[in-house]
Amino acid sequence: MKLPAHAPDWAQPLVLSLLDAGFVETAESIGPMNSYLVSLRLDDLTVAPIADRGQWWIEVQAPNPAPGRGRHGVVTAEIAVYMAALRHDVTSDALFEDLATRAEKGAAWLEDDVKPLQRTYRDPQVWRDVQALERGRAKRLFGSAKGRSCPRTAALVKRRGPSEGGLGISRGKGISYR
Repeated sequence: MKLPAHAPDWAQPLVLSLLDAGFVETAESIGPMNSYLVSLRLDDLTVAPIADRGQWWIEVQAPNPAPGRGRHGVVTAEIAVYMAALRHDVTSDALFEDLATRAEKGAAWLEDDVKPLQRTYRDPQVWRDVQALERGRAKRLFGSAKGRSCPRTAALVKRRGPSEGGLGISRGKGISYR
């Protein structure tokens, strides 16, 4: 399998090493603006090098080890987040490196030995750690959402209350449109 000419140096060796490890190509998509996707799957584990507007990254996708009501049946993480969860990082500092560096490190990790990923992708604790790291990253990027509301929604509620046909906020039910 040959990747597009705009693929970074790490992408082709990664794909070849995953194919050698028993992964099979399940999808390939080439789109506008230098977008690209190739999904490689082994059992119910998917690794996908992805490009969008020339930016490349690697995603890992697996069945949710703790499915249930309100939870997706599939969980997805960027490889750097997954690696940080396996290292038991408690801060999201590593997730603030540039995307190209994170992808290159992830590719090197997978090329070196894909077995740690194969052994751990069904572990619910790893995915809880992934979620905690992603929440920490979002909090650092956007601040805490605790006690805040969307300023635009708050302004609409102030201007037109529920009795006036605007947005109505009711405790425990979120936003209701009337």
